[in-house]
Amino acid sequence: MKQKGFTLAELIGVVAILGVISVLVAPTIINQIRNSQNKIDAVTEELLFSATSLYLENREDEYPKINNNVYCIKLQTLVDDGKLQNPILDKNGSEISLNKEIKVSIENKRYNYSFPNNCTASN
Repeated sequence: MKQKGFTLAELIGVVAILGVISVLVAPTIINQIRNSQNKIDAVTEELLFSATSLYLENREDEYPKINNNVYCIKLQTLVDDGKLQNPILDKNGSEISLNKEIKVSIENKRYNYSFPNNCTASN
């Protein structure tokens, strides 16, 4: 009578293959999770950009609209000025660091906003 089932060698082979797959895939999954945690959703981003716009419009003498100028505005500055309230939360309820900077670049007398990793002002 023949028994049905897997041999020990087959089981070890399957476990080894699963181990290799998990070693190859795990770093990619971990990086995706980290990147998604650092991203700000579009609605929150638009709110932060609007607050920055109001802040700059009230201080045109400090931040003139000169082409190719770049300004770096910390979220803490916007909170201190009353344009935002602390804590700043994204759609997932995660708190956004007040040390994060918004890069404002001037092109054709218009403000362009972004969240770079490093912001360097050029004014």
